[in-house]
Amino acid sequence: EAGSKAVRSGIPLSVTIIIGLGGLELSHHHATATASILNLIIPDYVGALTLMLVKGTELFRSHKEGTFRLLSPGETLQELYWFIESMECTTIFRSNHASNYLPLGGNLPEEKDQLLATIQHAMKRGSYKSEYLRGL
Repeated sequence: EAGSKAVRSGIPLSVTIIIGLGGLELSHHHATATASILNLIIPDYVGALTLMLVKGTELFRSHKEGTFRLLSPGETLQELYWFIESMECTTIFRSNHASNYLPLGGNLPEEKDQLLATIQHAMKRGSYKSEYLRGL
Protein backbone atom coordinates (compact mmCIF):
# COMPACT_ATOMS: atom_id res chain seq x y z
CA GLU A 1 0.00 0.00 0.00
CA ALA A 2 2.79 2.44 0.89
CA GLY A 3 4.57 1.75 -2.39
CA SER A 4 1.42 2.43 -4.40
CA LYS A 5 0.83 5.68 -2.50
CA ALA A 6 4.38 6.83 -3.23
CA VAL A 7 4.00 6.12 -6.94
CA ARG A 8 0.58 7.83 -7.11
CA SER A 9 2.10 10.86 -5.36
CA GLY A 10 4.80 11.14 -8.02
CA ILE A 11 7.62 9.94 -5.77
CA PRO A 12 10.05 7.74 -7.73
CA LEU A 13 10.04 4.27 -6.18
CA SER A 14 12.91 1.80 -6.24
CA VAL A 15 12.25 -1.75 -5.00
CA THR A 16 14.75 -4.48 -4.17
CA ILE A 17 13.79 -8.15 -4.23
CA ILE A 18 15.77 -11.15 -2.98
CA ILE A 19 15.77 -14.21 -5.21
CA GLY A 20 15.83 -17.45 -3.21
CA LEU A 21 14.31 -16.09 -0.01
CA GLY A 22 11.54 -18.70 -0.07
CA GLY A 23 13.95 -21.58 -0.49
CA LEU A 24 13.35 -24.39 -2.95
CA GLU A 25 9.91 -25.33 -1.64
CA LEU A 26 8.44 -21.85 -2.17
CA SER A 27 10.56 -20.75 -5.14
CA HIS A 28 7.83 -20.60 -7.79
CA HIS A 29 5.31 -19.02 -5.42
CA HIS A 30 7.89 -16.48 -4.23
CA ALA A 31 8.67 -15.45 -7.82
CA THR A 32 5.09 -15.12 -9.01
CA ALA A 33 3.70 -13.55 -5.82
CA THR A 34 6.50 -10.97 -5.77
CA ALA A 35 5.80 -10.09 -9.40
CA SER A 36 2.06 -9.82 -8.68
CA ILE A 37 2.66 -7.31 -5.92
CA LEU A 38 5.06 -5.26 -8.03
CA ASN A 39 2.59 -5.30 -10.94
CA LEU A 40 0.14 -3.54 -8.60
CA ILE A 41 2.68 -1.05 -7.24
CA ILE A 42 4.39 -0.30 -10.60
CA PRO A 43 7.75 0.84 -9.20
CA ASP A 44 10.09 2.90 -11.37
CA TYR A 45 12.98 0.54 -10.71
CA VAL A 46 13.31 -3.08 -9.57
CA GLY A 47 16.65 -4.48 -8.46
CA ALA A 48 17.18 -8.17 -7.77
CA LEU A 49 19.70 -9.60 -5.34
CA THR A 50 20.37 -13.28 -4.76
CA LEU A 51 20.10 -14.62 -1.22
CA MET A 52 23.42 -15.09 0.54
CA LEU A 53 23.33 -16.58 4.02
CA VAL A 54 25.07 -14.79 6.87
CA LYS A 55 26.53 -16.71 9.81
CA GLY A 56 24.69 -16.19 13.06
CA THR A 57 21.29 -15.54 11.48
CA GLU A 58 18.20 -17.69 11.93
CA LEU A 59 18.12 -18.53 8.23
CA PHE A 60 21.76 -19.66 8.35
CA ARG A 61 20.94 -21.94 11.29
CA SER A 62 17.90 -23.32 9.47
CA HIS A 63 20.08 -24.09 6.46
CA LYS A 64 22.67 -25.86 8.61
CA GLU A 65 19.91 -27.88 10.34
CA GLY A 66 18.46 -28.86 6.96
CA THR A 67 15.11 -27.12 7.36
CA PHE A 68 15.87 -24.46 4.74
CA ARG A 69 17.29 -25.41 1.34
CA LEU A 70 19.34 -22.76 -0.43
CA LEU A 71 18.79 -22.67 -4.19
CA SER A 72 21.47 -23.91 -6.57
CA PRO A 73 22.66 -21.51 -9.29
CA GLY A 74 20.30 -23.13 -11.81
CA GLU A 75 17.35 -23.01 -9.42
CA THR A 76 18.14 -19.37 -8.70
CA LEU A 77 18.02 -18.54 -12.40
CA GLN A 78 14.79 -20.50 -12.74
CA GLU A 79 13.20 -18.36 -9.99
CA LEU A 80 14.49 -15.21 -11.68
CA TYR A 81 12.98 -16.46 -14.96
CA TRP A 82 9.59 -17.04 -13.33
CA PHE A 83 9.73 -13.58 -11.76
CA ILE A 84 10.50 -11.75 -15.01
CA GLU A 85 8.00 -13.89 -16.93
CA SER A 86 5.30 -12.80 -14.45
CA MET A 87 6.15 -9.10 -14.57
CA GLU A 88 3.61 -7.07 -16.55
CA CYS A 89 4.28 -3.50 -15.45
CA THR A 90 6.55 -0.91 -17.01
CA THR A 91 9.76 -0.63 -15.01
CA ILE A 92 13.54 -0.62 -15.20
CA PHE A 93 14.94 -4.00 -14.12
CA ARG A 94 18.47 -4.80 -12.98
CA SER A 95 20.11 -7.85 -11.43
CA ASN A 96 23.68 -6.62 -11.62
CA HIS A 97 24.56 -6.88 -7.92
CA ALA A 98 27.63 -8.93 -6.98
CA SER A 99 25.40 -11.55 -5.32
CA ASN A 100 23.76 -12.52 -8.62
CA TYR A 101 24.88 -15.46 -10.74
CA LEU A 102 23.98 -13.66 -13.97
CA PRO A 103 24.10 -9.88 -14.47
CA LEU A 104 21.00 -8.65 -16.30
CA GLY A 105 19.42 -5.35 -17.11
CA GLY A 106 16.59 -4.09 -19.24
CA ASN A 107 13.36 -2.19 -19.51
CA LEU A 108 10.16 -4.10 -18.92
CA PRO A 109 8.05 -5.01 -20.75
CA GLU A 110 9.98 -3.98 -23.91
CA GLU A 111 13.01 -6.20 -23.24
CA LYS A 112 11.28 -9.03 -21.38
CA ASP A 113 11.77 -11.60 -24.16
CA GLN A 114 15.46 -10.74 -24.44
CA LEU A 115 15.96 -11.06 -20.66
CA LEU A 116 14.16 -14.41 -20.60
CA ALA A 117 16.23 -15.68 -23.54
CA THR A 118 19.46 -14.64 -21.78
CA ILE A 119 18.43 -16.56 -18.66
CA GLN A 120 17.47 -19.64 -20.70
CA HIS A 121 20.80 -19.53 -22.53
CA ALA A 122 22.75 -19.31 -19.26
CA MET A 123 20.74 -22.18 -17.75
CA LYS A 124 21.33 -24.40 -20.80
CA ARG A 125 25.06 -23.69 -20.82
CA GLY A 126 25.41 -23.77 -17.05
CA SER A 127 27.28 -20.48 -17.24
CA TYR A 128 27.03 -18.84 -13.84
CA LYS A 129 29.26 -16.51 -11.89
CA SER A 130 31.51 -18.53 -9.56
CA GLU A 131 30.85 -18.48 -5.82
CA TYR A 132 34.22 -16.81 -5.28
CA LEU A 133 33.16 -13.84 -7.39
CA ARG A 134 29.86 -13.58 -5.51
CA GLY A 135 31.57 -13.20 -2.13
CA LEU A 136 30.83 -9.91 -0.45
